[in-house]
Amino acid sequence: MADDTISEKNKFYQIINFFKKKPKLYISIGVLILLIIVFVTFLQGRDVKKNIEVSNQYNQALVLIKDKKFTESKIFLDKIIDKEHRFYSPMSLYLIIENDLEKDKSNVLLSFDKIINSKKIDKEQQDLIKIKKALFMFENNIQEDKIINILKEIINSDSKWRPRAIELIGDYYTHKGENLKADEYFKLLNSEIR
Repeated sequence: MADDTISEKNKFYQIINFFKKKPKLYISIGVLILLIIVFVTFLQGRDVKKNIEVSNQYNQALVLIKDKKFTESKIFLDKIIDKEHRFYSPMSLYLIIENDLEKDKSNVLLSFDKIINSKKIDKEQQDLIKIKKALFMFENNIQEDKIINILKEIINSDSKWRPRAIELIGDYYTHKGENLKADEYFKLLNSEIR
């Protein structure tokens, strides 16, 4: 037992001597760790504050739409799109489209591109937004060759939205009366599902 007590005291003194050899280094490391913790906490708080701000703007836009103040609501929604928020930017664009707040379809396409190219949006969400862009373009008879290119980009990837893109191109060719091309895509879709 006495040997255990002595070895514990030796270990304690060894640890103390270890820290006594380079105290400035260990104090610097401790201060650095503390600064990193403070910085990360600050960034998280800032992100929370931004999310609340964007959420409030989105809710204000919804209230303005309900009150039929479309011009004012579009201003809020455009600002949210410019902020490239992961959730609220796409939702703002969909609200603009749903309520027909933007008459110039090229501006809507620019908003789609801004959101798709945002670094805050992950790949799967980008693919979903591309599909919604293609649907918007189909509905408004805009640049059919670009629609196909957007969807083929998804088809040639391993995206979870690949089957939906295949189906849309098949429907597109069916609508145009190009049944042979449509059948190619529907066969691809059937093989995809199996």
